[in-house]
Amino acid sequence: MLAVASKQSDATFEREPPKARFKTRMLTGLIQPGIEYDVTADGQRCLIGQSGMLVGEANATPVSVVLNWAAGLK
Repeated sequence: MLAVASKQSDATFEREPPKARFKTRMLTGLIQPGIEYDVTADGQRCLIGQSGMLVGEANATPVSVVLNWAAGLK
């Protein structure tokens, strides 16, 4: 996953070179081609679909699924 810092004025758009933020094994094209991740509105978190663990990978982070999350908003 890469990030690009940018700034825009009335007549110009400037950007810095992309910087690596973290590594991931994104799923590609399973649900809809081109949609593999989403970012929260504040830009602080990402939800990324990724492929399963590799054989012998012991330190993989488990996936947590929150059910009935909307009830927690009340």
